[in-house]
Amino acid sequence: MAQMHHIIGSILRDIAQARVTSDLFSREVSKSYEQDSLLRLFPIPRSEIREMEIDLRFAVAEVGVDPERNDDRDAQLDRIIEQYSELISENIFENLGDSPKARKNEQWQQLLQSWNSENVKSELKTKILEYLDNNTKNLIDEKLDLNVTKARDGIKIVVSTVIYRQDKVKELDTDNLLSSVKSSVSAGLTEVLNSMDTALEFIQAAEEYKVEIDVTANSLQSLPEEAISSVKIKTVIRNYTWSQVEEKDGKPIRRLIPE
Repeated sequence: MAQMHHIIGSILRDIAQARVTSDLFSREVSKSYEQDSLLRLFPIPRSEIREMEIDLRFAVAEVGVDPERNDDRDAQLDRIIEQYSELISENIFENLGDSPKARKNEQWQQLLQSWNSENVKSELKTKILEYLDNNTKNLIDEKLDLNVTKARDGIKIVVSTVIYRQDKVKELDTDNLLSSVKSSVSAGLTEVLNSMDTALEFIQAAEEYKVEIDVTANSLQSLPEEAISSVKIKTVIRNYTWSQVEEKDGKPIRRLIPE
């Protein structure tokens, strides 16, 4: 059995190859035309496949998750973790200064500004990324569902290590300032982690499947009509030519330009 994308890919490849074969023939013919004084007056014949439509009939033999494409899923998961490490860090810093008591405390606001200049935000992002990378299997199950509560509690510990335990913070923790800040950060974390969980759902929804199909005449003839499916493949051939578009260091740069 062959997978459906292999069959369709092979058809499209063969269509392109047919055009290549035709152009190679035209190249050889052009030499004969050039050498003949009379033929030189005529245009060189060249076949063009501008558009082609194929009706592919097939029977579905098997459908299942394609383990060979797991690398793509893992790559998407890595990108989301890296992206949300930055978003979580931004969200935390925004909420560090957004609680009612934090907004009224000038010394706290000045401390937040100094953390920006001292790259504390960058350190926090790095620590969050390390935490998510090291605990991916504990936080995200096989179905790509994120345990928001567990992730939030773990990130709170990271924030405590990088932010709350600083001596400067302890000195400013008057009138339950830190309690107000922690509450604001926790609420923000829940929101951004729920957003991350939604992003993971898109990966799950786009999980790659393989479709095994049979397209051989003998097999299709033995099947009832209702067991046979069909798909129309319509392809358009676009032409490109090599063209010198600019020069760099005295050397021409040739690029493919669509006709």
